[in-house]
This record gives sequence, structure tokens and C-alpha cells, in this order.
Amino acid sequence: MDDLDELKDKLATAVQILRWELADMWGHISCRSPRGDSFLILPLRPPYDHTLPQDELLEYDLDGRLISGRRDPPAEIFFFTALYKAKKDAGAVIHCHPPAAVALVATGKKNRADISARDQVRKECAG
Repeated sequence: MDDLDELKDKLATAVQILRWELADMWGHISCRSPRGDSFLILPLRPPYDHTLPQDELLEYDLDGRLISGRRDPPAEIFFFTALYKAKKDAGAVIHCHPPAAVALVATGKKNRADISARDQVRKECAG
């Protein structure tokens, strides 16, 4: 098994672990390729099937151009490209909608964010 195949297997395992820990949710999980100039991304949706065809797993360069796979890019592709470009040491990026967070938003009540934490994340992503 080469490095890329091993990484694909680890990504599929990570999806399975997230499903076990966080239940049914939607989103995407990704990891930087061994070359460092691209990333693999896999839909995180219930139920995940380890027998999905290889083209279900997508590879994109850091500008969001498809390298391999046949699906359309996720609408949030810029989350992944921006983070991988800004943080050279980022090995993985997950964007998901855990049920508890979706339920909180569904209440319609204003949610007070910790602005200091948000500002720190912005600074770190900016380099």
C-alpha cells in the first residue's frame, strides 16, 4: 500500500469514527496529501459506506481545482483551500454540522460567541 492509499484508508476510518462519536451529521473531512500541494476530501454524510467507489474521494489542489474524482466540489471548498494555504502545518480540516449545533441554531435565539476566541482564530489563519 503506498502513502496515498494509506491516507485514503485513514480518511475513511476518520469518517467512521466521527459518525460513531457524533452520530449522524453532514459535512466534509479532509487531509493534506503526502506531497503537501493538494488535499483529499470525503463527504461526511450518513451512512458512510467503506465500499464507496474511489471517485467518491476527491483530490483538489490548493486553488480548488479537481485533481481526481468525479463529484462536484463542496460549496464550502474555500474553507479547505484557505486553511491549507494559510496553515502549512495543517494536516486535516473538518467542516461539519453536529446535531447539537444544528439544534441550537434551529431555536432561533441569538447565540453569543466568544469574540476573543474568534479573533485569535482569524489571526492564526492569517499567518
